[in-house]
Amino acid sequence: MLSHTMKRAWHLMMLFCFLFLLSFPLFPLHANAMSVPRICVVDTRRSSDAASLMSSIRKNGGTPVLVTTKKKIRAASYDGLALPGGGDVNPALYHEKNRGSRNVSSARDSLQLYAISQFVRARKPILGVCRGLQLLNVYFGGTLYQNIGRSHRMKQMKVSVTPASALYHTLGPTATLLHAHHQSIKRLGNGLIATQYSTDKKRCIEAIQHETLPIYAFQYHPEHGSRKNAGKKIIRWFIVQCR
Repeated sequence: MLSHTMKRAWHLMMLFCFLFLLSFPLFPLHANAMSVPRICVVDTRRSSDAASLMSSIRKNGGTPVLVTTKKKIRAASYDGLALPGGGDVNPALYHEKNRGSRNVSSARDSLQLYAISQFVRARKPILGVCRGLQLLNVYFGGTLYQNIGRSHRMKQMKVSVTPASALYHTLGPTATLLHAHHQSIKRLGNGLIATQYSTDKKRCIEAIQHETLPIYAFQYHPEHGSRKNAGKKIIRWFIVQCR
């Protein structure tokens, strides 16, 4: 009699477990809550900047996918977009003559501007790094200083983070990261907010975000080493936004 009771209890427990597992799809979980975000990294080739950014995304919980042609840019296929560093944006895009811009590539500009338009339309997260920040600013109607000299070239520099920054509680009021730029934002694009500044006399805009869209961009390189892992925190934070 005891054996029969134990068997019945076992069968009931197995039935309960089966029904419990079947109920999981009914839970109101976000579709990407347990998945690894796919990040579309757009460049005309696998440059060193693109490779470094992809490596950082991979190490911090995302799946980077390099896309080099417009045909493969489909916002619906990805959870976010990342624009790596590289050569300067063509100044003709913000109605200026070339007064110090280097390594301009109209093909890269065209490809990445197309990617921005697709992800803006889909309202999906966008990360801009160095050149990526500058191109996003130009996309929204802003302009650039074409040459600020070498004071921000390949240096670990401190930035001040404003309370308006979405990353203020992650980074704190200051952070030190690698800077490698000779251009910076002159006039902010429409709908963009400056959220970080260099702490030197130039007071360059070092980070921006959009007022309503999930767009975040940095003039420095968070994918490279930084004090107190500030760069890693930024990449991880962005990946969370893509979930």
